[in-house]
Amino acid sequence: MQNYRMFTDREKVLEQYQSANNLNARIALHEKFGTRKGVFHAWLFDFVKAPEDASVLELGVGSAKLWQVNRERIPQNWSITLSDMSEGMLGDARTNVADIPARFSFQVVDAQQIPFEDSSFDLVMANHMLYHVPDTDKAISEIRRVLKPGGRFYAGTGGLTHMKELEDFVAEHMATKLFGVFTKMSSTVEHFALENGQEKLSKHFKNVKLHLPPPSHLHVTEAEPFMAYILSMARWSELIEGVSKKQVDEVVAEARKIAEKSLPIRITTSAGLFEAW
Repeated sequence: MQNYRMFTDREKVLEQYQSANNLNARIALHEKFGTRKGVFHAWLFDFVKAPEDASVLELGVGSAKLWQVNRERIPQNWSITLSDMSEGMLGDARTNVADIPARFSFQVVDAQQIPFEDSSFDLVMANHMLYHVPDTDKAISEIRRVLKPGGRFYAGTGGLTHMKELEDFVAEHMATKLFGVFTKMSSTVEHFALENGQEKLSKHFKNVKLHLPPPSHLHVTEAEPFMAYILSMARWSELIEGVSKKQVDEVVAEARKIAEKSLPIRITTSAGLFEAW
């Protein structure tokens, strides 16, 4: 249970996402080596249903990638609140949307205690973030509360096989040399995944629909972005505590050599979008 607590602990999540650097390293691997045509954030936006004058809340805005990708598709009369639990991440988001002609406001928000009145929003979005929330049920209840009657909630998340080959690589070539690292590889996504999201959302919403993109994977042809993804992960930064820098550097250097020899590396991707109303 050590890993589960780590990835849903407020302080640890804030540490991992104090800026967009770690998130950007992970996004970069998908953008550079993904086999899917188009961008996931653009595909996600295709399903959004909201009035032309909608009040919108995004929880866990991250680097605001969703809005950067879809900048030309944002209705002029939307009033959009971008929120994150991390002030640093929210600052990055503010910078990244500064040149987008839309009505953005920014607020630090914990999804378990959303500081808005009942029925405040026509649309709430939470893209790949609910699995970080300690009490997912409470967060979904809060989302339901702040949605107007007829409002919709969109939650992007991954499946249990998402990035499996990358995690297997770490388990085989790194964890065995750093005792205790990655003891439970998929604990983050398991908290709110494609496989259990329907059940969790159905407790609070009458209608829940899962949208899945066409099958795709990553075809990784460079070792450095592959390693950058690994080193950006919360599991790595947290579970090497107490291990000497020399030992960590040696393990990383050896893993980098193995990755280079293993190219190209095929990595399974499994992600989708829940729509609830």
